[in-house]
Amino acid sequence: MVARFEVRGDARLAAEQVLHDFAAKVRVDPDVHWHAWREPGTNRYLALGNAEGLADALAPHLAGEVAYTPYELVTSTDLARRHRRR
Repeated sequence: MVARFEVRGDARLAAEQVLHDFAAKVRVDPDVHWHAWREPGTNRYLALGNAEGLADALAPHLAGEVAYTPYELVTSTDLARRHRRR
């Protein structure tokens, strides 16, 4: 799942703390991978992974809605190691 969202300019630090807290919460499951990126010079973000509950946690800081788009994994560097031919 990909989540795209923008936070208010005055809420950037608070929103990034929410993102750090969210990452710490999901990190306890070794099978969960979650990442968040910010577009340089903006307050626009992209989060990749299961983001259930993220919009609620970010709600006070958002400058609009969180847009979710589902994607299917095709491959990754992690998968390449597991499925490498010998």
